[in-house]
Amino acid sequence: MTKKVLVWLDDNYTYLHYGICSELSKLDDFEFFGFVSNQKNLDLFTNQNKIKFTELHYFPQYYNNKPKTPDFDFLRSLETKIGLNIWQLAYSERSFLEERNFFHKFNINEILQIIEDISKFYIEFLQRVKPDFIIMQPIGESITNILLYLIAKYFGISSPMLMPLKLSNSRFLTDDYSLSELKNEFNKIKKSPPKKSQKFDQNYLKKRTQFKHVETVLKYPYGKSNFSEKISRYSKRIFSTPEPLFFNRGKTPFRMLKYRFKIHFQQKSTSSFIEKISLKSIPNKKFVYYPLSVFPEANVLFYSPYFVNQLSIIQNIAKSIPSDYILCVKEHPAQETKLWRNINFYKSLSNMPNVELIHHSNKNFDLIPKSSLVITVNNTSGFEALFFKKPVIVLGDIFYDEIQGVKKISSFSDLPNTIKKSLENSSILDFHELSYLVTAIENKELVIPYSNFISDSIFLTSKINHLSSPKKLVPDLMNFLTKYQNEFRKIAISYNEYNIKN
Repeated sequence: MTKKVLVWLDDNYTYLHYGICSELSKLDDFEFFGFVSNQKNLDLFTNQNKIKFTELHYFPQYYNNKPKTPDFDFLRSLETKIGLNIWQLAYSERSFLEERNFFHKFNINEILQIIEDISKFYIEFLQRVKPDFIIMQPIGESITNILLYLIAKYFGISSPMLMPLKLSNSRFLTDDYSLSELKNEFNKIKKSPPKKSQKFDQNYLKKRTQFKHVETVLKYPYGKSNFSEKISRYSKRIFSTPEPLFFNRGKTPFRMLKYRFKIHFQQKSTSSFIEKISLKSIPNKKFVYYPLSVFPEANVLFYSPYFVNQLSIIQNIAKSIPSDYILCVKEHPAQETKLWRNINFYKSLSNMPNVELIHHSNKNFDLIPKSSLVITVNNTSGFEALFFKKPVIVLGDIFYDEIQGVKKISSFSDLPNTIKKSLENSSILDFHELSYLVTAIENKELVIPYSNFISDSIFLTSKINHLSSPKKLVPDLMNFLTKYQNEFRKIAISYNEYNIKN
């Protein structure tokens, strides 16, 4: 029986998902449907003959309607029938945020209309085609993929995603972004533990540190390019029309170049200020460690929607620690590629008497051992702290929050007492539980070079945008498929088995 597969061919995941499909098509009888956000990719996939797509939809056309009054009856049905929290989802879209309104400030009607139009398109497509499953990236990176996931869930359509597991190259194929299957595996091992637990220590972590992923991100094409290279890249856009994506609204060649010059000098000024106020060495004092998450990112905006304001979090932690402690805050090393936060953020930190900004060149492996407690929203540092037997406080849900020594809070009012208890019971972490957790991860994980996939996909995306004809990308695309053929086959087998099991 032919299985229908919807493939998300959007942004940096386009060629990764295409590669998975190229191997999936060899395993069984599949019928492919695609959602594409780039006109040149639409032309490329329409005219290629490696994978036959029954339908390819250029989905930006479905939400670029003329301004109108939102259909509130329909929006209310999304909230009541499907269970969407419209405004929570809207605030998870980085293009709608005040900090990211570089070219266009979206008003309430525009935001609701985008959500309405995308949702109507998805509902019509899913009800008509009824795909067996969807290949998509982890939920949360844009309002478009969040809506697709949640609406598909309502219709009982599986959307398995390669979810990250806080270890280098570690991914878990699941359509449950809360990773409850991993928690269940942990509890199963804990209930019937092996006679001898394997000890996972700092050496294990150093071999599989997630910082390898950060290093790959920092090497992404254009991520660390110099000013002249950035201007050259932006100059090429003068003669090209931006895709009609909602986050491209308001972009004109003049505005883009003006913005690039402005942001260059702003970032240079902010970088100088950070260098001036941040500590290059780790303080020889008792301290609580709060590592900042990259912003904007799904880890904060979608997975921890009520802990988005980093300055507010730091202020509340600073109010809650004992008098003989200081709070050490470290900027994420990848934040520079996302643009430094507003300089006023760092000025506010410098004015807090019991807060020190630690220079981002310092490594977690140096900071965590010297800290007394690690507090995190949803980043890797909390997981790494377990290997150093440090207590952890997490703000929101995380897959390791059931381990002894990890406390989860849902309100800032819980902070003073939770911090006090964590510092008093800093030695309660059980290495057996850490062993069960890592064993659960190893039982479920797919070990694949995910960061390299994305890095190479970004390169292909950048290249096709500057080619006169999409056909010219074919040699590079074929090299990409050949380079990762074994890995794509491994992932495809997992997708096929997941579909059969579910």
